[in-house]
Amino acid sequence: MRPLNITMCQFDLPPGPGSGVAHQVSRLSGALQHRGHNITVLTTEPRSSQLFEMRRLRVPSASLRHKSLRLLTTPLGFALSSYARQDVVHCHGDSQLLWRSHVPIVRTFHGTARDESRYALTAKRRISQAALAPMEALAKRLATVTVGVSQSTGTTLGRLDLIIPCGVDHGQFFPGQKSPDPSVLFVGTVGGRKRGRLLVAEFAEVVRSSVSNAELWMVCPDPLPDNIRGVRWFRDLGDLHLATLFRQAWVFCLPSTYEGFGVPYIEALASGTVVVATRNDGATEIFRESEAGTVVDDDKLGLTIVHLLSDERRRLAMQEHARVDSARYSWDVIATAYEEAYSLAMSRRLSER
Repeated sequence: MRPLNITMCQFDLPPGPGSGVAHQVSRLSGALQHRGHNITVLTTEPRSSQLFEMRRLRVPSASLRHKSLRLLTTPLGFALSSYARQDVVHCHGDSQLLWRSHVPIVRTFHGTARDESRYALTAKRRISQAALAPMEALAKRLATVTVGVSQSTGTTLGRLDLIIPCGVDHGQFFPGQKSPDPSVLFVGTVGGRKRGRLLVAEFAEVVRSSVSNAELWMVCPDPLPDNIRGVRWFRDLGDLHLATLFRQAWVFCLPSTYEGFGVPYIEALASGTVVVATRNDGATEIFRESEAGTVVDDDKLGLTIVHLLSDERRRLAMQEHARVDSARYSWDVIATAYEEAYSLAMSRRLSER
């Protein structure tokens, strides 16, 4: 494919407290730049990067501190920006006001507001996400090519052009030496749909009573009680430290009620770590044809973890499946899929002229 001039539209970028989408955009941009394309990321907080060019999105700085204002000003900022001499504009959110007749627009949906609303645990979250659903529908109509990160995303939004999963950096996440004592890793929040609180309870009541030297590593921003035996709390970890925990853990557990995809699951796979998940769309799709993880009902969560910590033969077999399965999520594979999406978008826009 000839080198393309591509603008990525993304509200935030790492380093810093960027969202999972922000990390995906950053990695994808770097992979595409490495393949010879000219990538410019249009963002509200450009930081120095040796991987790709950045351009500041012009929005009032005061609006960035208030989420309700940001939801209006960021789409408007993307819509009013110039995309001269660009072959493709690739948006990962906030594209409901963006339309250009001269340049094709690819829109990736990293989950859906409708599903977020459906599985929200608070009324405020449920209402706010429901209000965003019409904006997603409009963004879908305005895009030249639509992409979902999972089949479930496409099912909720209606027909999408392509399904391209999220990617994982195998230079950061790779198998290594496991911890001496049995260990379970969690990455997320204690409350909300990530349900870290459920895992803490299952660990205290079920896992520790069967595996007395087991440890639970909670990577989350929330404070945890200090009186739970075997629980270690990690906060504000750097990428290298987080990747080390993924490598060392015997089991990774994320008992979410909803994941549009579930990037931590594939980070665990790339680290050679088996996964236990509760039933959600992302986990069900990733592990439907994979023997590297298991998806269980809530009442089986603790016992399943106990079985995996105790059964070395099964765990080692699953670790090997994890290493093999993770190859399909490499950034080289994902970048190739997006090159095909860009070709489709350019062909469609050319046929419209």
